[in-house]
Amino acid sequence: MPVASVVDWYGPYNSYDRLVAEARQMATNRCIYMGIGGPTNSLEVLYVGLSTRPNTRFNNHHALKAPNIEQFYIGEITTSGLPGRRRKKVPTDLDATEHALIAYLRPELNVRRKTTLPEDCVSVFSRFFGKNNWEKPKPTPYFFPPVIAFNTYSGEWHPERENITDAADKAS
Repeated sequence: MPVASVVDWYGPYNSYDRLVAEARQMATNRCIYMGIGGPTNSLEVLYVGLSTRPNTRFNNHHALKAPNIEQFYIGEITTSGLPGRRRKKVPTDLDATEHALIAYLRPELNVRRKTTLPEDCVSVFSRFFGKNNWEKPKPTPYFFPPVIAFNTYSGEWHPERENITDAADKAS
């Protein structure tokens, strides 16, 4: 079933402890998070994950404690979930949102889902808010696309992205 989700991202948090403190206060069971790192002018998403229990998920998270992660964002899916039985333990929209973000962004520290495509059409619209002002949106960070969409019928991403082999060829 096609999925369209809106993610409200909060941050950046400049320490893992601050991320954990914010996550413990969240009243949602559909949370997505990311770790950011790199030189100041070329930050990139290094890890994307999901949680159905953000108040306990970050107690001991190996990937988010990587030394090259300098900032964190935590997001809440604000659109309603999909009705009906689930095939997995994780809500369908949360799972599809995480998969689309990982497949599109290919974060360095994610092991799974970088080389597989989402099972169905998915669109992810992202809005960003400050860590202290959860009401007024702020501009989308330069390292993150405001909208990601994948069409399973055509195999196309929007906005377009380079194939893994094309990017590797240009790097060599």
